[in-house]
Amino acid sequence: MKIVIAYAQQQAKVDGIRDYATHLAAELRRAGGDADLRLVPPGRGCAAGLIGALPSDRPAALVLQYNPFSWGRWGVAPGLCLALAAVRRRRPQTRIVLMIHESWVPMRDARWVVMGAWQRAQLRVLLLAADRALATTAVVTAELSRAVPSRAVEHLPVSSNLPDQRDARNAERARAGYGGRLVVAAFQTGHESHLRDHVQRAAQAVARASSDPVILLLLGSGDVPPAGLDGVERIVAPGYLEQRALARALCTADIFLAPFTDGASTRRTTLMAALQHGLATVTTTGERTDPVLLDPEVFGPAIGDDADRFCAEAVALALDPALRERRGLAGRALFARCFDWPVLCARLSAAIGAAGGVSAPGSRR
Repeated sequence: MKIVIAYAQQQAKVDGIRDYATHLAAELRRAGGDADLRLVPPGRGCAAGLIGALPSDRPAALVLQYNPFSWGRWGVAPGLCLALAAVRRRRPQTRIVLMIHESWVPMRDARWVVMGAWQRAQLRVLLLAADRALATTAVVTAELSRAVPSRAVEHLPVSSNLPDQRDARNAERARAGYGGRLVVAAFQTGHESHLRDHVQRAAQAVARASSDPVILLLLGSGDVPPAGLDGVERIVAPGYLEQRALARALCTADIFLAPFTDGASTRRTTLMAALQHGLATVTTTGERTDPVLLDPEVFGPAIGDDADRFCAEAVALALDPALRERRGLAGRALFARCFDWPVLCARLSAAIGAAGGVSAPGSRR
C-alpha cells in the first residue's frame, strides 16, 4: 500500500508540522513502508495536488496533516474540503486519514468567534470525509470525538523533529567553551503560547542561587533575546540552525525550560526533543496538558502557570545534580516508551490498516 503524507506547501523557513511530516515519511520507509511526503498548494491547486500524488492502479492511504491556518488564510480552507471530496470521487480506493495538529481557535472575541465557528464547521466536514482521524493531544481527541460521534478519533502524539545527538554532549560543550557552567536552555519561537517572562525570571533565579556561572541558551529564530539578565553570565542565541546543529546545541543543556500558556502537551515537538535528549525539564501544566505529561518522576509536581513555582523548580534542579540526572533519565525513558518514532509509526500504520480493513506496511498488529 502506498502511503502519501500530505501537507500544505509553505514559504516559511521554519515549520514544525512540515518537519514532522518529513520525519514521519522517512520513518515509515525505514519500517518497510512505501511512503512519501507531498507538499501540495492550498487553495485552487489542492485537489490536483492530492490526486496527482495518489496512484490510480493500487490502494493507497492519504495521511493529511491538518492545521487550519496552514491550508487557508484565517484558517478558512473550503478548497481543502472540496479536494477531499475530489479524492473520494477520483481515487475511491484511497483510505483517508486526517492527522489533526490544531483543531480550531477558541472564541475569545468577535473576530475569533467568526473564525472559530467556520473552523469548527470546516473540521466537521473533513472528519466526515475521512476514514480515520488522529489528533496530537488527548484533549483535542476528546473534543473531536464529542463533536462528531460517528467518527472515531484516536490520540497520536508527535515526536522530536531532531536527530538524537546525546553522544555529542561533551564534545559540543567543550567546543562552545561552557566548561563547568550551568546551561539553561529554552526555545524562542516568537509564538504567543511561549511564556518568555517565565524563562527570563527562571534564568535569573538560577543564577542567583547557583554557585556556578549560568549561561542562558535561547534556541530557535524567534524573538530578539534580551540584552542581558541580572546574574546570568552570558546569553547565547545562535539563531536559525539546521536540525543536526540544533540538536547538538540542545544536548549541551543541563536544564530545559518549556513554559506554555496552555500547558505542556503532546503536540510540542520542542518538548519531545528535550525528553529525547534526556534533559531535566521544567514545564507548565494546564487544562490541555496530557495525562502522560503529569508524571512527577519526569517533571516534578504540576505547577500550573505560576511563575514563582516555575522558578522554584528550575532552582531545585540547578542545586541538585542527582535530581537533574534522575529527571533526565526518566524523561528519556518516557520518550522511548511513548514518543519515539518507531512507536508512533507502528500506531499510525495500525490506524491505516484499521481504516482499510487490512494491515498496513510497518504495522505491528
